Amino acid sequence: MKEYKHLEVIMKKMFSYVNEEFSWDYVKEPNWFIKHEINQEDEDNFIKWFENYLLNNKEARIELMFYPSKNKRDIKNTINLFLFNYGWKRK
Repeated sequence: MKEYKHLEVIMKKMFSYVNEEFSWDYVKEPNWFIKHEINQEDEDNFIKWFENYLLNNKEARIELMFYPSKNKRDIKNTINLFLFNYGWKRK
């Protein structure tokens, strides 16, 4: 199985906003991402953290982006796609 080191870091951070422990088993459950809600302020803080993480980490960009670049628009699009697919429900 391919190792997703940076995805795991990001998931742990995202889970920390809802006081949940991240595990690969947890995210194998159907609809795991609708079990918790996040407020707008926490989501905004997560987005800023995520953006800085990608900007400052070439390996993370390679692992997570279709076309790895430091272009802020591309990074924001990657984050938006991630949140659309895996983000918590908003309160």
